[in-house]
Amino acid sequence: MALRHSRLLRTAYRTVKVERPRLIPQRFSDHIQVEGPRERHIKEKAVADFEQWLAGRPAGYVVFSDGSKTDTDTAGYGFAVFHHGQLLDWGSGQLGQREVFDAEIHGALAGLKAAMQQNSRHEPITVCMDNTSVIDCIGVQAWRALYSIQPE
Repeated sequence: MALRHSRLLRTAYRTVKVERPRLIPQRFSDHIQVEGPRERHIKEKAVADFEQWLAGRPAGYVVFSDGSKTDTDTAGYGFAVFHHGQLLDWGSGQLGQREVFDAEIHGALAGLKAAMQQNSRHEPITVCMDNTSVIDCIGVQAWRALYSIQPE
């Protein structure tokens, strides 16, 4: 079967070869604390450490987020924003046929936006999530979408 040339292929053959751009991982800030996979504790120890941290009433805002997927392959997320132990805001949403990874990111982003809208004094915001794949991505590479977050 002969390859049928389209305008796109003809144009691609006529362009000058250029070096592919290198993807350089970017960070949001050098102050973001993310544990690497080698530094993570076993689950029971991590739970105990987290409960101790939470009992100390961390400064600023704390966002809890989670994502899930149903048996029908629809994904959803939820978040809750706390300030000094008081619930300030919460929300949830459906994403349709997506992966849990997408739902985790959407939940964290929605919670972060909600916290930023409340945060007139520019206090620290801590986002708590349980998906280590998402945590690893945030720690290694910054997504363009998160750069554009501005309080509305």
